[in-house]
Amino acid sequence: MTATSHSSTGDLLKIFDAFSIPEENVIPEQDLKFCLQQQELLYQTLDNIQFWYDVFCKEAFNFAESHTLTYGIDGTLTFHEHYRNESNELPDYRRYGFKPFEVINSLAKNRKNAIRAFSSNIIRYFNSKYSISVPEPETGENITIDFRPVYTCYTGLVEEYLQGRGFREAAEAELISRIHTLVRPYRNCKLPELKSDKIIFHGPVRISNSYFSSPPCYRLDYGYDKKLDTLCEGILFGSKNLLNGNLKIIQGFNNLHVDMNLWYPLTFAGGYAMRFYQNGRIDVRFPDTVKAQTCFERLRLNSIENLTGK
Repeated sequence: MTATSHSSTGDLLKIFDAFSIPEENVIPEQDLKFCLQQQELLYQTLDNIQFWYDVFCKEAFNFAESHTLTYGIDGTLTFHEHYRNESNELPDYRRYGFKPFEVINSLAKNRKNAIRAFSSNIIRYFNSKYSISVPEPETGENITIDFRPVYTCYTGLVEEYLQGRGFREAAEAELISRIHTLVRPYRNCKLPELKSDKIIFHGPVRISNSYFSSPPCYRLDYGYDKKLDTLCEGILFGSKNLLNGNLKIIQGFNNLHVDMNLWYPLTFAGGYAMRFYQNGRIDVRFPDTVKAQTCFERLRLNSIENLTGK
């Protein structure tokens, strides 16, 4: 039986080489406690996997004479049974017995999946809580069998992503960038317009008519619910300085049946509403011109022209 060295630290560690953790910890204590709890739960699972992995590796050693066994750095096992000329031997029924090879590989696979889930859960926690978009690290396939991630590696990625900004500042900058990308003019579309107590968005979504229904039934095209989500997130931020908006703020809205004649009220207190048009235009009505202007300026919609290079 041959074994490949486990001395490599694996591709995952290379992810953390490019950043340096700030001297002052910007991650709140309660978030660090969550990360530590996740790490402890992961280690419990890794201990369990390691226990059974060792048991079945010991069992696999009994097949060293009949098989070529090779362990990879990630703990996976490749195996090949030696050729046997049974015509010259008495019948041997060992080939029908239990062999631990597939179990070993399953445990090695589960170990990698647990580590991937841990890294994803940490990053998704911060992205969900603070409305930011830290990229999830690529773990690769060469995770060594003895590798145990430390949560500070992933909080370090978060700190590096913030680049000295607070969570709120980073989330606002991201949202404004997404809004600008969504409503930036293309083809024959126009810039967003501020008209009295309304903001007019030209073509951020697509709406289709079902020709087989009478009267006509309009619906939001597939995939555009996420774009409408982004717009609603921006409207809530621009109006109420909140970062948890989505299309659920549109009362009574059904993306499979969009009423073109209706001003859909928004869940804010009084006077906010949204109306859809077949060409993809969306009008947002505010209680007064001051609130409309405040939203327009907070979203920096007057700066999109410069961003588009016009």
